[in-house]
Amino acid sequence: MNTSRAYRLATRIAALFTALASLILVLLGVYLANQMQHTMQAYDRLELGERLDALEQLVRQPMHDPAAQLSQTLAQQTVGRPRMLLWVMAAGAPLAATTPQAPPTRSGQSTLTDAAGEPLYLIVERRMVRLADGRSAELVAAVDHDMPESYIRRFVAHLVAGFAVAIVLIAMLAGYTAWRATAPVRLVAMQAGRITPRHLQHRLAPAGLPLEILPLVQAFNGALDRVEEGYQRLEAFNADIAHELRTPLQNMIGQAEVALSRPRSASDYREVLQSLLEEADHLRRMAADMLFITTADHTALGVEAIDAAQEIDVVMGFFEATAEERALQLERQGQCVFVANRLLVRRALTNLVDNALKYSAPATKVLVRAFDDDGVAALLVRNEGADIPAQLVPRLFDRFARAESSRARAGGAGLGLAIVRTIMQRHGGTVSVTSHRGCTEFVLRFPRLPASADEVGHDQGCGLTA
Repeated sequence: MNTSRAYRLATRIAALFTALASLILVLLGVYLANQMQHTMQAYDRLELGERLDALEQLVRQPMHDPAAQLSQTLAQQTVGRPRMLLWVMAAGAPLAATTPQAPPTRSGQSTLTDAAGEPLYLIVERRMVRLADGRSAELVAAVDHDMPESYIRRFVAHLVAGFAVAIVLIAMLAGYTAWRATAPVRLVAMQAGRITPRHLQHRLAPAGLPLEILPLVQAFNGALDRVEEGYQRLEAFNADIAHELRTPLQNMIGQAEVALSRPRSASDYREVLQSLLEEADHLRRMAADMLFITTADHTALGVEAIDAAQEIDVVMGFFEATAEERALQLERQGQCVFVANRLLVRRALTNLVDNALKYSAPATKVLVRAFDDDGVAALLVRNEGADIPAQLVPRLFDRFARAESSRARAGGAGLGLAIVRTIMQRHGGTVSVTSHRGCTEFVLRFPRLPASADEVGHDQGCGLTA
């Protein structure tokens, strides 16, 4: 078995779970960082609005020295707020300010260079007001958000470190969980490993298994049922074939030993050779039948439209002399047309008619009838004689199956009906038998279409006529 591309299911589950958890954590970290930034900016804007409201109330009060009083007011408003910058502008020039730098020219986020030449990243708010002396002025408030950004960066760094630890813990937990989750798979594998040809009766125990594995266990147990059945049939077949081969071989050996026990005439040797030839021919036919049954499913099935009445006449012509010798009458009835393999249909009919002639009572009739059975082409072979024992009917089509008592005296290897069943299975059809009150009927039923549409070749489709 090639395991170069094999992988551990638990490892894949753990890796997938860890990857998904990592992705979720990364998205959560990005969301939290953005929310923190937006929250701090919103807080800064709220604080700027509050400072502007306070300034607006103060600048509207009468002042005898506006420049000095405004500077003092701005200084009081920035006590404890080192990031806050304030300007009072009138006619484009500052009346008072907390920094010598000119205010930013636009609201929102802006950049300003301080006295040391370092950039300041500001959030700026503006408001137009009227001073107590009637002049228009503009209040400008700005806050440096570089410090909150540093807070955010430190927060993100701590978040990344925490997430890294969390991912390691998640990977370990996911690996352990996946290992525990796949424990039923290992249990099933262990149970399956105990099943050997000597213990085919064992089955995988479905108790306690998860629902996801139950279909696999049930399918495996079903496969074991079929394997056990096939193994038992193979053992029975081996025993049957050994028994069937032993008798003719013993006969051949016994005849040869008797012939060689003392000198004999040429006619005696010729008689022994003739008997050995008959036994050898019996073995040859048995081997040919067994080979046909074994290879039937692996050969191409060429089909064509078949006139059932014509095929029945051909088969009955083979047995006219045999029927006359046994004082039996052959009769054909009905007609239908269907699609099948001509040679295989002829062989199945030949086996059934030969079987009927062997087991018919003297001076009776063997009937072969073709008819349309509810849209399915059917061929019936009926004979009168001893009934087939009821206990034999279920295994009548098995290899080397034979009836007891009077029906066993006709001889044969017991492969004829097995061949018939194989032929019908090859066509996707069925064969059935009924036997009671001295009448035995075999019925072949062919489907409307062949087993595979690809096998029809150049022939036309199936048609049935009454």
